[in-house]
Amino acid sequence: IVSFRFDLENNGAYTSYSTNYFSFNAATGEIIKASDLLTTERLAWIKKLLIKERAKRIQKHTKENYPDFEDSTIMRETFAECNQEAEEDLLVIQKERILFYKGHCFPHAWMHLETDLAIPVRIKGNKKYFTPIGKKLLSIQ
Repeated sequence: IVSFRFDLENNGAYTSYSTNYFSFNAATGEIIKASDLLTTERLAWIKKLLIKERAKRIQKHTKENYPDFEDSTIMRETFAECNQEAEEDLLVIQKERILFYKGHCFPHAWMHLETDLAIPVRIKGNKKYFTPIGKKLLSIQ
């Protein structure tokens, strides 16, 4: 596995930052997808987990940081729409976990409303949930 992290800086009226990740199968050069790593049943579970955990983070973020935000309805609706899809193929393989990250929910001018929606899933202890290719890529015995 070869994984890359790109820290991006965008400049306009103000500066914003983002991070993109890519994990490749070093033998084939193909981008690794969640379906390459996880069994069908586990992939369905992961999709539900990502949406559920991100919804918790969104709720906590808005409650703690924007309790009186005047456009909170717009904020809640934007986050809800953004969280409809798990985007399980936005992943990076790290030493002991798979990090499922999320693209931006808000346009550039509203990026200050964003929160971290990256959800880590431990590799160790989940051997039975990986495909044969996934086990080989992750060096799971």
